[in-house]
Amino acid sequence: MNINKTLKTLFIIFLLTAVCMAQGCDKKKQPAEKADSQANAEKKVVKTTQPGKTEQTPKVQAEKPESKPISEIDKILAKLNAMSKTIETYQCQLLHLVEQPLFESQSLRTGKMCYLRKKGSSRLRVDLETIKVDDEPIRDELQQFFFNGHWLTVIDHPLKQIKKYELVDPNKVDPDKGNDAFDLISEHMPIVGFTGTDKLKQEFDISLVEPRDDDPNDVAILNMKVKKDSLYKDNWVSIEFTVDKKLWLPVKMVTLSTEEDIYGISFVKAKLNEKLPDGIFNIELPKGFTLAEQVPLKRNSNKNNK
Repeated sequence: MNINKTLKTLFIIFLLTAVCMAQGCDKKKQPAEKADSQANAEKKVVKTTQPGKTEQTPKVQAEKPESKPISEIDKILAKLNAMSKTIETYQCQLLHLVEQPLFESQSLRTGKMCYLRKKGSSRLRVDLETIKVDDEPIRDELQQFFFNGHWLTVIDHPLKQIKKYELVDPNKVDPDKGNDAFDLISEHMPIVGFTGTDKLKQEFDISLVEPRDDDPNDVAILNMKVKKDSLYKDNWVSIEFTVDKKLWLPVKMVTLSTEEDIYGISFVKAKLNEKLPDGIFNIELPKGFTLAEQVPLKRNSNKNNK
């Protein structure tokens, strides 16, 4: 019995000794392996070029994505957009040419335009004062357009008629941003570009037009085709849009309508941010004129279907 116990005790001691030896060897082996791996890493990073001199391998840097060059169209729109934001008042003379190829006829109207922008609202007045039809002599013929921030009022003096169109729901106007007159009348008159260019790419496919021989040197010309889902799709097909590269504002627009008529509007002798005459936007209704039409804004009726 004693011999068996002694043998068991010796066997246990042998096992414990073997385990301890094995652990001791591993501990001694790990620093050596670590040192070897570190030395190998250093060899990869540092290489000897000359005795006593070392050269570090350059670090690999992540490649930066290449920035796309800004197109000439985007440059023009950016400058136009920046200038349009500075407009407080705008005055100019107007040339309004209407060509009707189907009837082989054209008419040229001349007049003036005044515009005022202030926080939360804007005002617009257009006076077309003379007209020349085909080869006929020029004659006086006054048509006036007033926008007071709510209604567009059209006064036709030859017909002694007044027409009013509600363009804004006053209950839905942001008091800080308001609604701009140019944006609201653009469906009735092809005038764009005075209130920024943020929406132009949404409404038009835009391409650059090479200047013609008779174009001034200081203009940029864009051809803007109305998109199928555009706000203007029911009225206009395309607009040839000319920008003054000194003032960076529109100087001419030639618009093709869905009825194949051509509307040319030129803005001449423009004055930017100069004081406007007092009372310029007051509407004086002539005596004896009749209200021929008054069109309220179409409002969505919210009805609960039960």
